[in-house]
Amino acid sequence: MLAINSVFFEMNPTPTLIFDEVDTGVGGLTAIKIGELLRLLSEYSQVICITHLPQIAQLATTHIGVEKRVINGQTYAEAVELTEDKRANELKRMMGGDAVLEKVRR
Repeated sequence: MLAINSVFFEMNPTPTLIFDEVDTGVGGLTAIKIGELLRLLSEYSQVICITHLPQIAQLATTHIGVEKRVINGQTYAEAVELTEDKRANELKRMMGGDAVLEKVRR
């Protein structure tokens, strides 16, 4: 869908595009190219992308952090727009997890 929308976005703009698992099985330069395509599409449509790759996430203009919690057997999800500081911390965490984040903080 990303490839199709990238080719035809000018002829057939869609108001909102949602991509989940667009990053499955890719990394490195391929992930950067996917991020660039998503960024290009965002000039014409609202793009929502769920990603686990910092190469893609770094190109977004707005970041929403989602946390799941289980309370008394009930699962709750909270979505919060990340500030610039929290965005930087989240990108660092995505690059290598909490161990790397602690090293970066030092």
